[in-house]
Amino acid sequence: MTKPNTDNELDFTSLIKLLFRYKRTIFLVTTFFIIFGILYILIVTPVYTAYTSILPSQEMNSSAQLSRLQNLTSAIPFLSMPNSGDLSQVYPAILTSKTLLYMTLDSTFTDPGTGDTNTLLDWLEIEAESREQALDLGYKALERIIEVEPDNVSSLITVSISSKYPWLAAGLCGMLSNMLNEFAVEYQTSTAQNTRQFTQEQLRMQRDSLESAEINVRDFIKANINYLEDADLRMRFQELERERLAREQIWIEYRQQYEMARLQEVKDTPVLTILDKPIVPVKPSWPRKLIVLALSMGMGFFISCFSVVILDKFVQNEKSIP
Repeated sequence: MTKPNTDNELDFTSLIKLLFRYKRTIFLVTTFFIIFGILYILIVTPVYTAYTSILPSQEMNSSAQLSRLQNLTSAIPFLSMPNSGDLSQVYPAILTSKTLLYMTLDSTFTDPGTGDTNTLLDWLEIEAESREQALDLGYKALERIIEVEPDNVSSLITVSISSKYPWLAAGLCGMLSNMLNEFAVEYQTSTAQNTRQFTQEQLRMQRDSLESAEINVRDFIKANINYLEDADLRMRFQELERERLAREQIWIEYRQQYEMARLQEVKDTPVLTILDKPIVPVKPSWPRKLIVLALSMGMGFFISCFSVVILDKFVQNEKSIP
C-alpha cells in the first residue's frame, strides 16, 4: 500500500497554521481592498431608482362584450366577429417601445434645485452628430435605465427607472405612466368607435331579420287560423316562433351592446390605476455601502489567502530542489 504524500498537500490544520503565520500579510491585503471599496463608494456617482406600480382596469372592454354574442350568432354565416387580444398583455412592450420612448426624449424636465430646464436628451448627456443618431443613442440609454416587470397572475406592472438625478427618475416614471394611460384611453375610444360602427350595422341587419321572422309568424297564423287543431301545423308554428324568439334575443343583445358602445365612445376615464405613484428617492439604490464593503473585504481576504497558499507551495518546491 502506497503511503500518502503529505509533504506537498496541506491538510486543514496546516492550512490554518499557514494562514495564521501570514496573518499580517492577509490583514494588509484585506485592508487595502476595503480602502479600495471605500474609495469606490466616495468616487462613483450614486444612482437613484424611482418606482411606480400600474394596474390595468379589469372592466370588461367592448371587445370582450362582443364575444358574448359569439354563441348567439355563430350559426349565422354573414356575421364576422372581430378578434381582439387582451391589451394589458402588451402594456410592458408599449412602455419600452421606440415610439413611446422617442416621445419622452424631446420632453423637458426641470431640476428643482437649480431651476435648469433641458430636454431628456440633454439630461442623458447624449452627444451625436445627427438627430437620428442622438435619438437612437437616447433610446438605448433609456433601455438601460428602465426596467418593466409584469406580473402575469395579477396583471400588475412595476416600472423602475434609475438615474443619477432622483427627480428625473421620478419625473420620467410619472410621464411614462401618464403616456401609457393616454394611449390606453385612446385605444379604448378607437375600439369603442369600431365596436359602435360594427354593432350599428349588425343591429340593422338583425332588425331586418327579426321583422322577417315576425312577418313569417303573422302570415302563417293568417293562413292557418285553426293551426292549434292540427299537429303538423302546430309544430310548424313552434318552429317559426322559435326562430322569431332567437332573432329577437340576438337583436336585444346587439341593441344593448350598441348603447354601451355609444357611451364608451365618449367616455374619457382612465383605464389604468396607479397604485404606487413615483416619489423622488432620497437614498441611492447604488452603491450600497454595506454590500460594497462586504464584497471588498471578502474579495481581499480570499485573494490574500489564495496568494499565501500558492506562494508557500512555490517556496517549499524551491527548497526541495537540490
